[in-house]
Amino acid sequence: MRKKAFCILMLGLFAFSAFALPNVKSDGSLNITATISLSNTPNCIAVNDETNRIYVGTDTGIVVIDGTTDTVVTQIPTVDSVDDIAVNPKTNRVFAVVEGNNVLVLDGATNQQAGALPDWVYISYDNVILVNPVTNLVYYCVRTATSGKFDVVKVYDGTTLSLVATVNIPGSDTHPYIETMSGAVNPVTNKVYIAWTGKDNINIIDGATNTIISTVSFTAFSEEITVNPYTNLLYMKQAIYNGDTLAAVGQIYPGDVLAIDAVHNYVYTADYYTLDVLDGSTQGIMASLKFSWYLDSFSTVATVNPTTSKLYIGGTNNQITVVTMSPTPTPTPIPITPTPIPPTQTPTPPTPTPIPPTITPNPPTQTPTPPPPTPIPTPSPSLTPIATPAPTPTSSPTVPPSTSASPSPTTSLMPSYSPMPSPSPTIPELPALAVLTSLLVVLLVAVIVRNPKKLC
Repeated sequence: MRKKAFCILMLGLFAFSAFALPNVKSDGSLNITATISLSNTPNCIAVNDETNRIYVGTDTGIVVIDGTTDTVVTQIPTVDSVDDIAVNPKTNRVFAVVEGNNVLVLDGATNQQAGALPDWVYISYDNVILVNPVTNLVYYCVRTATSGKFDVVKVYDGTTLSLVATVNIPGSDTHPYIETMSGAVNPVTNKVYIAWTGKDNINIIDGATNTIISTVSFTAFSEEITVNPYTNLLYMKQAIYNGDTLAAVGQIYPGDVLAIDAVHNYVYTADYYTLDVLDGSTQGIMASLKFSWYLDSFSTVATVNPTTSKLYIGGTNNQITVVTMSPTPTPTPIPITPTPIPPTQTPTPPTPTPIPPTITPNPPTQTPTPPPPTPIPTPSPSLTPIATPAPTPTSSPTVPPSTSASPSPTTSLMPSYSPMPSPSPTIPELPALAVLTSLLVVLLVAVIVRNPKKLC
């Protein structure tokens, strides 16, 4: 009996180690490097690639993560759930859509309130708050619940928070149902893409004139759209479209787009339980990672920091999973230099209003950036050049990112294209239970070999 009990115990421990331990499978080049625990399920996520801070919206507030240590720096409480979030790395401002309230504006250096957009938030969805870091304009999609009124995109100055323009969505004033909107911004071409479910179309807004210059309807439509500013391609529902004409380019890809690393031209997609990294030029799969939970563009939130090549991904569980490519890829940006366009109004910084309780975050640790490599040209569709404007009072000469401990925004749109040092090979730590299980299995085999007939 004791021998049978020993056999059962050994087999039970083996089965537990096989199924209870983390069920993640990697091809060796895409790996989970950290897991950040949260008190709530993440609703949205955004990154400031200049200060290496990650902002996660939850039902109770905003969680600020230090991208160097992948640890929580502070939590900023809000009156209701944060449904969408966007960051301007140039001005270091965070725009958070708070349901049942308005759009909260934070100073990323102090994590204190710098103001708010006056629009009331009724029910919000993903990608309703958009930022163009070049023009310092903020685009907020406002739905109407009143018949005869337009669904609109309100354009605000990102510094003064004053209203610059209101763009009406064509046909929304006569539409009988409440519809949803979402969008994406290409700061290189200064175009804003607004997907509207009322007629399954995408409206292209010219960022220089704040007018709709094109409206295209789709048979295979989704309000989940993503744009790659370096290739000028728009991704929607496993299809790719030209950013200027919205004509299909004849390429498809697996899964739903979660995030785009424009510096390395990587596209991260979710395909059921698989995370894929695609080559943005060929759409071919470069690396894959199997998860034990379901991934899609609706229940999964994700953002990528192209400077560190880290993908931050969250789902239905209360955590953020950090995924990295190994070895760290060398940046190969497409040689396109975005030209700033000044906002309509002269910015005057408002007086910050502190959010109680006062929160003093620990400053992040910045790593000095090595000298930039020689860019490798990559073929891309031709983009419409943007005229060079006169500098505004808030503009400052482009300087390399600061290496001091205090985060501060720079005037460059995209992060400096600097190769990250290849990580030193390390031996992964095995969980204690896995080690114990392995020893017990070896012992069981030895007993079976010595007593094949008497063991059980």
